[in-house]
Amino acid sequence: MNGEYIKLVKESIDLGKEYIIWGIPSKKNTEEPLYTKSKNMVDAKQVEKILKSNYGVTKTRIQVLDLTTKPDFKDIVK
Repeated sequence: MNGEYIKLVKESIDLGKEYIIWGIPSKKNTEEPLYTKSKNMVDAKQVEKILKSNYGVTKTRIQVLDLTTKPDFKDIVK
């Protein structure tokens, strides 16, 4: 029961977050978003590994976009 509860808590934490995988595709030289459908960080890392090994993607990174909090734009414009 405790393991199931922990799994539910982790899944609820991931709700409202988007995991965007960026990288440089094979035969290109600029970074672009490659995948946005991961449900959690574990899935995103698995997709990142596949993109690198099977498709020759380089310089990958995972951006976590938290849609549950309001963005604070006051420091952007000065």
